[in-house]
Amino acid sequence: MVGYDVNSDSEDSLESEHEPINSDGSEAQAEVTGSPGASGPNVAITDTKRQVEPIKPTRRPSIVSNTQQGWEKAARTEQGPRRTPTFRLQRAGDLQDAEEQLRSAVGERADRWLDYYESGFLQPLQGFLDTVNYVADDLDIRPVKLAIFSTGVNKHLLREISHHDLRDKVKVRSFVHDDHEAYDNIGIGTKVTRLLLGLAPSAEIHVLKVTSEGFIQASQVEQIVKAVDYAVVEAQADILCMGFGFHQRDSEVERVIRHAATRNSGRGVIMFAAAGNEGGNRPVPYPARDPNVFCVYSTEGFGNSSPFSPSLLDPRDRFSTLGEEVRFGRIAEDTRGTGSGSTFSATIAAAMAAEILNWWRRCHEARVFHRLESSANRIDYIGMEEMRKIFQLMSVERDGFRYLTPWMLFGDGDISQVASKVVYALESGW
Repeated sequence: MVGYDVNSDSEDSLESEHEPINSDGSEAQAEVTGSPGASGPNVAITDTKRQVEPIKPTRRPSIVSNTQQGWEKAARTEQGPRRTPTFRLQRAGDLQDAEEQLRSAVGERADRWLDYYESGFLQPLQGFLDTVNYVADDLDIRPVKLAIFSTGVNKHLLREISHHDLRDKVKVRSFVHDDHEAYDNIGIGTKVTRLLLGLAPSAEIHVLKVTSEGFIQASQVEQIVKAVDYAVVEAQADILCMGFGFHQRDSEVERVIRHAATRNSGRGVIMFAAAGNEGGNRPVPYPARDPNVFCVYSTEGFGNSSPFSPSLLDPRDRFSTLGEEVRFGRIAEDTRGTGSGSTFSATIAAAMAAEILNWWRRCHEARVFHRLESSANRIDYIGMEEMRKIFQLMSVERDGFRYLTPWMLFGDGDISQVASKVVYALESGW
């Protein structure tokens, strides 16, 4: 049986969010670690072997006889007496401490990135929209719909969604055979949903479960095809975020993606996919290498490329954003765990697109762009090409990629200046 990889991600939280459900409805006890690999689950193993670090033996003189007199002469040289080579054993605890320190530093940079995102992007956008809503408070605008394809949502998050009255914001549906509840047994779908609730507060999130495991078999591709069709046709999603990936193209998946790319008068649904997590050992998987899809690479919090990012695929679409030690959740100051991987990078890029699309729609309907006397007044929908130009505008060159920094654009503080820059970008031929 042919196996297909999901671009899964390292789960660094010690607190499990999994709640597997038995067929009789009772909670099962299970522990899942690691993420899928090339042909199935790729169990993350921590090497606890003690590392041996040799101490360099003293350099012997260039000419030494094998006699006792020769060794005594060697002992009198400036190199000192000959010593028997020794080895120092490095404790596993020392290695773990060093690893924790490194992880802590990466996590601090990721938290700083999230602070930039919130204070320099989300808050200014909300300020713009408060002004727009004050001027035109009778606007009835359809919310931006963002669909993610993952492993579902666990019961903890479903309870929180209900408690915080977010049921209209999160729609959950399963496309896995004999699974009608869409419960998450892996954890990735739950974490991605938590991330979106914090980073795309204006979006209506559709969580579409396409697998109960960390990988997709050839016989399960039909589930993805049905889910994409549903998202595009029935849910009328504006944005698709795909965390799965195949080493080879699949004709049926390619068909539904091509169909999505021709929607909305040819402007297409805005689609994102994870670039992969196997560094230079594997090329960018499909659908991330489809020309109709944004391929998103991972960085740490300062914009430096992650070591697990694959080699650059297409110079045109080389966007990157945070994907290391990402902290999940903004509901009730939730601080559960962190994770790393390009799935989270694609999710963050999709969240940016959702907030920008919501801002554009409201400004357009309120005729904010009318004063600019520009062709942008006739752009009533932002599709792939338009979003590509905006992403180019709010990104900087780093490590060969276009590193997304939306706060550098939207943190300007003047809605008219930001609008002018966006309109100019849409009219230009980036």
